[in-house]
Amino acid sequence: MALHKSNVSPNSPILNLRRDELQELLERAITRAAQLEPQLTPLTAEYDDLIKACTFYRAALAPWKQLPNETLQRVFYFTKSAEPPTCIPFSRTEAPMQLTQVCSRWRAVALATPELWQDLKWVYISPEKYAQQEVVAFMQSWLSRAAYAPLSI
Repeated sequence: MALHKSNVSPNSPILNLRRDELQELLERAITRAAQLEPQLTPLTAEYDDLIKACTFYRAALAPWKQLPNETLQRVFYFTKSAEPPTCIPFSRTEAPMQLTQVCSRWRAVALATPELWQDLKWVYISPEKYAQQEVVAFMQSWLSRAAYAPLSI
């Protein structure tokens, strides 16, 4: 490594060493690094597994996960905008569709909250903008959902 790319200070006493001493230090460092590498690989894998576990446990312990479904439904109700959402195309970045994209529990709770879906605004879709088959498939899929079924989580 060139000195201009290292963190060695120009005033460092290491620069006063002879070339053969520096070569010996380099070889010792390379040898020690090679000795530690077999220990490092499993530790790195274990570290990665522990970080994943911590992420999972933090998510599982999140306070909102303790809320009853009825409370979530009430909170979701407050996400409704004053203007009813247009059914086609639905924006996945706005409520109520955004609520169905968070996790499986929120999806089930949102779909089981009729107040979120009762004010849909249907609009005419021109065939040029959306293929007729796509619209029909979307409508069939949408209407076949059990949005008004009892919540079962």
